[in-house]
Amino acid sequence: MNARRQMPIPGPQKPATGSQAPDATRDASNPATSPESRKRGASARAGRGGIVFICVFVGMGLYFEAQGTAERNRKWHDDETLWGDAVVKSPHNGRNWMNLGVALMAKGKFAEAEYNFERARLYWPTYSLIEVNLGVLCAATNRDDEAQWHFNQAIKLNPTDASSYSYYDVWKKQKGWK
Repeated sequence: MNARRQMPIPGPQKPATGSQAPDATRDASNPATSPESRKRGASARAGRGGIVFICVFVGMGLYFEAQGTAERNRKWHDDETLWGDAVVKSPHNGRNWMNLGVALMAKGKFAEAEYNFERARLYWPTYSLIEVNLGVLCAATNRDDEAQWHFNQAIKLNPTDASSYSYYDVWKKQKGWK
């Protein structure tokens, strides 16, 4: 036989009146309402506050990280903006100036590109690739004597660099020279 257990039904509770505080009706001998239990409840509430603080802090961190990513994507939209940003952040780096010049030359902005190559040469006067790029730029703007001088200068600076010879040979073939 299944015997059902009946739970006692609590009777009507007496509401607190006047100066009687709600805690005054609690039984101090009851472990659920003892002062120690109330302390544990307070620390649990404080723990929840700490969790909320951490969640808000992490959320703010993610928000600012997303803003930084969006800004970086705007700056790195193309090679010109990427290397322009690099030049601003590191103005004494010849590679940044040279790469900005290459990006500008690819867009047909030859005067700006030449300025950037000259700036790169200030910081790296013996870097042959700057001379190669100046040779390519001069060839693209029909300044043949200057192009030839820059290609030869690149070969003098680094006789073992194949790119100096390669770009010079391509240019000579385009001109019909041997």
